[in-house]
Amino acid sequence: MRIGQRGLGRGAIVAVAMVAATMTSCTKSAEPGEKDRPQLVAAFIGDSYTAPGDATPSYWQTTTSRMCWQAVPFGVAGSGYTIAGPDGRGPYVTRVDAVAAAMPDVVIVQGSFNDREPDITTIATGILIRSIHERLPGARVFVMGPVTPPLPGAGPQVARISDAVRTGAEANFSIFVDAQHFLGDAALFGPDNIHPTARGQQILGTKLAEAIPRELSSCD
Repeated sequence: MRIGQRGLGRGAIVAVAMVAATMTSCTKSAEPGEKDRPQLVAAFIGDSYTAPGDATPSYWQTTTSRMCWQAVPFGVAGSGYTIAGPDGRGPYVTRVDAVAAAMPDVVIVQGSFNDREPDITTIATGILIRSIHERLPGARVFVMGPVTPPLPGAGPQVARISDAVRTGAEANFSIFVDAQHFLGDAALFGPDNIHPTARGQQILGTKLAEAIPRELSSCD
């Protein structure tokens, strides 16, 4: 997760890009005569923790497996609510069209440690969530705040951004999941002390799944 260099001004967030998604699903077998539970589709919006293609499996793969969902990840490394990715792809709100096209039942927004200014982050969080609700009025939206990495001074900064995201999420009828202390052991992070190890991602995905109501599980 790289701290982005380009952000949004205070006036507006401009949708400028869509992100291509890959899909994964888990399969489940039903006992003879058992009524199948519909498999829900979950879209994950986030930064490098969510971005597909990394050698380290992402948290959403664990969450998907535990919930028996079909997952569609929309992650862009270096991005955030207010920060565009380094390759020109925009902040989270620019992915709403692509997310809506996947027609998910659940939308999970992750992060982001890349965001730096709490006030603007609260505004951007609200804009994103309202956009999701407008395009997907039947979807359940969960917002998982940033994880605290073992870096000097990271705790207070993550706390500020986490509070900002919480405010924007809860003001727009979304469930906030506080992930600040989900990974409290520095050994769960890689050499850069920012990105979780495979074990760290697995724990993050497990704790996220535990925070989601079981009624949304597609498992038998």
